[in-house]
Amino acid sequence: MAIRRLLAALCIVGLLATGIGLTIFFLTQKDSLGTPTPRTPSALQPSGPSMPTPAEWKIAAEVTGQDCPAPDKCTFTYSVKPNYTGNHPLPDNDFTVFYDVIGGFAPQSSSFTVSDGQARIFKDVLIDGPPGAQLSVNVTKVSAVAGPKPVS
Repeated sequence: MAIRRLLAALCIVGLLATGIGLTIFFLTQKDSLGTPTPRTPSALQPSGPSMPTPAEWKIAAEVTGQDCPAPDKCTFTYSVKPNYTGNHPLPDNDFTVFYDVIGGFAPQSSSFTVSDGQARIFKDVLIDGPPGAQLSVNVTKVSAVAGPKPVS
């Protein structure tokens, strides 16, 4: 009977030592085993349409009027005609397209905002230039609109 008690006690001590040893091993090796990178829910969902790039916009400057008070200076009235040429749909969030109108005496910077797929542009804008000037537009930047949506 004494041998059985001794063997039972040795088994219990062995189980306790194994449990304590494994616990110490896993607690000290946790950082070196490499933890999986947590995934955010947004990483699992497909992303929406991306922000358009400046190259995806072609903008024409349509001259609607001209006044030449001096032989070397004219004031042109123009409106821009934006055309999106990208292959993906426009994003749902509002964004602004920045551009320069060239052909006058100095480049003229301006922008328009796209909201719900519609561009809000200025019409009948004035620029000074030489007689016979040909106006063209270079898109410089496209960026998301920050802040709340304006009330119409």
